[in-house]
Amino acid sequence: MAVVRRPGTDDPAFLPQPESTEWFLAHGPGTGWENHFTLDMSDDPPFDPFVCARHVAPAALLMVVASDDVVAPTATALAAFETAAQPKQLELVPGHHFVDYQDESFDAVVAVMRDFLLAHL
Repeated sequence: MAVVRRPGTDDPAFLPQPESTEWFLAHGPGTGWENHFTLDMSDDPPFDPFVCARHVAPAALLMVVASDDVVAPTATALAAFETAAQPKQLELVPGHHFVDYQDESFDAVVAVMRDFLLAHL
């Protein structure tokens, strides 16, 4: 299956959102990345951020959430964060799912992660 849609198509893809296509096709070619993968569906155990977030404590939790994320929906991530016990920290980054992987947002998020790790390790 394709990871992202080829531009101008409605082909099936694991990440069909336009921002996924834009980001992967801007950063993948020339790196050895190929736009396909083998899907192995297993629901043993299923990933559920609500279950996971509740069980992180007493370890510290940092969640970096994009404000306009449709890949990992912002509302779902924020709701999962609310279920987590302290210590926890939320960093809300303006933009879509991939915004914190590039440019100024990347530098800001790396600084937040560094500070979080220094405080909690």
